[in-house]
Amino acid sequence: MALCVFDLDNTLGDFYLIDYFGLLLEPTIIPNHFGYIDDKRKIFLTTINNYSKKEKELLLNLRNQFEKTIEKEEINIKILRPNLKKILEPLVFQYEKHKIKGFIIYSNNANLYVLEYAGRAIENMFHTPDLFIKYLDRNHEERNKFDSLDNSGYRSKMVKTITQYIDTKKPILFVDDLKHNDFYKNENVTYIMIPPFISNSDKIDLQIIILLFEDIFNRLSQEEKILFFNLYHIKDILQIYNVEDIKRKYLEYSREKRIPRVFKEDLPMIEEKINSFIKKVSTSGGKCKQKNTRKHKRYTKKRKMY
Repeated sequence: MALCVFDLDNTLGDFYLIDYFGLLLEPTIIPNHFGYIDDKRKIFLTTINNYSKKEKELLLNLRNQFEKTIEKEEINIKILRPNLKKILEPLVFQYEKHKIKGFIIYSNNANLYVLEYAGRAIENMFHTPDLFIKYLDRNHEERNKFDSLDNSGYRSKMVKTITQYIDTKKPILFVDDLKHNDFYKNENVTYIMIPPFISNSDKIDLQIIILLFEDIFNRLSQEEKILFFNLYHIKDILQIYNVEDIKRKYLEYSREKRIPRVFKEDLPMIEEKINSFIKKVSTSGGKCKQKNTRKHKRYTKKRKMY
């Protein structure tokens, strides 16, 4: 089966509105955010891995409520790419026909929470769980094995990283707002160099989102609030002691100068490329068995929070 690979930022959406919530709700990203290495990294990860079941469930429930509220209040129109559903619809249809193995997000963003947020939002959009089989953030171990690095240490996205999840002769759709030569030159890859999307969101949207989170948080019991503010990564690392600290730090973290832009999509080009990819998928054998072809495991197991 074929595979669809997507960049994250400016491709699937513009995620600066929710980036900070990864630090609150997905503490495994904190070592990368603060540059922890060696013993400091190990001590931090050991500590959060030892969170109690109650503590982990609290973070998971907060995350789920936050994301449901974002979707319900239609904030995703400020986050996800316009026409994303229309773009992805024919690919999801091929996935349901078992012609496509699944989707992967392959991003140089180190905030794993944002990659997974995008995946969950798209799965909810199509009511299709397990559509995304892998989230390859900048620090993923598979990237350490197969990506190439230039002299400055910048990661180059490589076909070999993706062919760990698919037969090397099967079609790959690669969608990115930047050019990555290894994919661009590969004959098995249909490359869509998509116009970069930058949201027109502003400080009003920041205020709306943090007020929505505050409302969710205030519905917690007093016991749950105390538990949250005593979590190691909240109290000792982020130094957050109350709701006002969350609001202030979110606005400080997320506020940035954004140049107003008129976004112009190129749907005819995108649709033409996707149709070309689907033709390849239709002639590549789909579910049919081929001789001397190694069977690959389908990665549908959900990643634990820690």
